[in-house]
Amino acid sequence: MNDQSREEPIAIATATPWFDRQRFDAAWARQPWMDARPELALTEYRQIDSTNRALWRQLMSGGCHLPAAAIAREQTAGRGQWQRTWQSAPGGLYLSIALPAPDVPHGRLPLAIARAIARALRHQGLPVQLKWPNDLILQGKKLGGLLCETRRLGDQAQTVVGLGCNWTNPVPETGINLQTWQQTTGLSAVTGLEQLAAIASYGILTGAAIAANTDWLTDYWQLLAHQQGPVRVQGCPGTAIGVTPAGELRVRLQAPGAATEICCLPGSVRIDYADLSPTPDSIAPPD
Repeated sequence: MNDQSREEPIAIATATPWFDRQRFDAAWARQPWMDARPELALTEYRQIDSTNRALWRQLMSGGCHLPAAAIAREQTAGRGQWQRTWQSAPGGLYLSIALPAPDVPHGRLPLAIARAIARALRHQGLPVQLKWPNDLILQGKKLGGLLCETRRLGDQAQTVVGLGCNWTNPVPETGINLQTWQQTTGLSAVTGLEQLAAIASYGILTGAAIAANTDWLTDYWQLLAHQQGPVRVQGCPGTAIGVTPAGELRVRLQAPGAATEICCLPGSVRIDYADLSPTPDSIAPPD
């Protein structure tokens, strides 16, 4: 399939079997905005290589009013952290938002956004937690993940935030999809992909807006499913004891007769799903 056919956007005013724009707009309007609700330019794709890449192409062409969003039914080359492949079969939420780059340490932004999305989902009564740095966790399994990319285009820095979140799509053993979990628990907090997309978009924009302030870091730590939990750094056992304002994980390494505290960058720490401490399903009322 050539790039032109893969990237042809669906007309925004046209309803599609997989995404109803009117339902999205209604859910977008219901989000608890503190200030004026931003206008979000949303482009829908049936199939595309990557929603992040689609927005970067729009930004580089100069035809992008910010904030702008791209959503796809399916991605053929979805990416996660460290260029890992993100399985993007139909049924999942594959969403990216472009915005002016916040003036914050690069490692802090994904934490602020992940925390805001988790809080928005918990507001619906979903016991979502976090796995450092920016994975969404439900019942000890991965519900979703973020990819934040910042580049300088001309004299301005721009950021594209991509989110993959499991809705009805098949998932690996360490994953979980939201619809199946809701059917199992009898909870119907999120009723469709459009509502999930609106909640996630709200979380991305509000998280980016507060990233410069570090007051939310304590709450981020409280949402981690591995507070004071075991981790490994280059094979050495340790304990997660906090998060720095730069987004690093504070780890106390364990050694016979001594303990050393270090600050670790993403990619240098192994946190096993088996070591997560899930929140009980019965967390309600919402935060």
